[in-house]
Amino acid sequence: MAEFPSVTVDLSEQLEFPGDSYPLTGKVDVATYTVGEKEYQLQDGIDYDVVFTNAGTGVLLTGMVRAHATGECDRCLEPASFDIAGETKSVSVQIAQDELECRFDEQTYVVSGYRLPNQGMRINIDGRVSEVAVLEHAGVLSIFEGTSRFQLIRHDPIAGAEQSDGGGRLTAPMPGKIIAVQIAAGDTVEKGDALLTLEAMKMEHTINAPVSGTIDKVFFAQGDQVDDGAELVSFVQEG
Repeated sequence: MAEFPSVTVDLSEQLEFPGDSYPLTGKVDVATYTVGEKEYQLQDGIDYDVVFTNAGTGVLLTGMVRAHATGECDRCLEPASFDIAGETKSVSVQIAQDELECRFDEQTYVVSGYRLPNQGMRINIDGRVSEVAVLEHAGVLSIFEGTSRFQLIRHDPIAGAEQSDGGGRLTAPMPGKIIAVQIAAGDTVEKGDALLTLEAMKMEHTINAPVSGTIDKVFFAQGDQVDDGAELVSFVQEG
């Protein structure tokens, strides 16, 4: 069975309480996949879609990995081409001071690390020390280790508020706390302008105007808690 490079995920500010979950999608740039003596090409690498869950005594990882492979086939006249998909194996993580104890496939690994001043990290996995460079651009976190590159895409479940079917109001897609209000009744806004900042799932999310128009009412102030589906702003759409 082929072995692939590891993917580093920073959960230091996530999964604070039991039951909290953290979804993550991304891609690992792996060029080949080997099964026995056969080697297959992975033109688009391996995609993953996983969820980390605080299980109380540790962190549980579930999800799927997918790839498209091409390679030689003993009974084929042309190279074979097929899709690969599978579920991730259960991973348990125990957090103890400055270390993580990870149990995977009946094996236990002790993981520790710290940030470097040059946008990198030094990671120790069971005595194997490596340094990785970490760069973030356009919402994509790229991690470089030697010639390998991993991409992590943070799934933001409330990147913006939901616009109702009527087109004149914005509602909260999940519970949270209003930590900033950038507009007031009577203000004229353009599509994409920042209206409110909502804190939820331990992250801050800027809620932007879905269309151009004039603010009619702002229903919450800074510091207010909002429920799922609560009306945040009503507005008159331009035109």
